[in-house]
This record gives sequence, structure tokens and C-alpha cells, in this order.
Amino acid sequence: ALARYQSGVDDAILDVGCGTGLTGCCLRELGFQTIDGIDFSPAMLEKAAEKRVYRKLIEADLNLRLPLNDAAYAAIISTGTFTLGHVGAEPIEELVRVLAPGGHFACTVHRGIWDDKGFARTFSALERAGAIHTLEQRTGQFFENGEPEALYCVFRRL
Repeated sequence: ALARYQSGVDDAILDVGCGTGLTGCCLRELGFQTIDGIDFSPAMLEKAAEKRVYRKLIEADLNLRLPLNDAAYAAIISTGTFTLGHVGAEPIEELVRVLAPGGHFACTVHRGIWDDKGFARTFSALERAGAIHTLEQRTGQFFENGEPEALYCVFRRL
């Protein structure tokens, strides 16, 4: 979904909740060259480093202010982070802070937490405030043969 909107292959992309680096590998296969990863787990970051697709890897708690400059990234992607038992919607405003105007934020959010954990409310408030615009929102699967349990979203920072 991100590749449909983000055309600059040299643009800096932040992979939020990068885990073992699977999303970074997919981004590289799509031609993106400048990928940074951020994750809470040092063990996951070690696995991600083995993939050799990241420019840098950052250990950080998404629920705190991120050690990143304002508007530092042309795009942000997060797959599998906003799901049951992980992080809620609290980091969304902080991620918008580090996204450059005109940049794209693509993410998956488990449908079971979309309302309960405040994602619907947070994205709606940011859109009403003129911070983001929804480009795409559709239901999809986390797993190839699974139920459609995720919302796939793409927003543009205004």
C-alpha cells in the first residue's frame, strides 16, 4: 500500500515496530533504499540487523517521545505493531510529528482494537485538525489464510 503513494526510492522511511525486519526486506524488494527501523526489543533489533536492509536501527518505547527530529521521515510504515496485546493509539501523534509534510503513513491496525484502543478517535481527530488526510482504508488479513482481521490504512501528512 505504501508503494502506491510513495514514489521516492531514496526517501527516508521509518519501519515502526520493525521486529525481525520482514517489512524492511519487503520495502527493499520494492526498491526503497533508505530504511530505518525502530523497536522496543533489543533481541528483535538484533534479528533485524541480520537482514542488512536498514540504514540504522533504533531501540525506543513508542509510548514515549521518540529520539527523532520533527519531519525526519518522508514515509512511515507499521505492520503488526498495532494489534492485540501490543501498543495502543497513543504513539500516533508522535509518529505524525516525525513524518514530513506530504509524507505517507501506512499501517495495519487489528480490527479488535480499532475502536477500543482509540485508533478511530485518534485518526479522526488528526484529520479534523488538518494534520492528516486518509488516502486508503480497507479490511485485510494478517495471515494468508486468516480472517480479515486488520484495517490497512494509508494517510498523508498535511
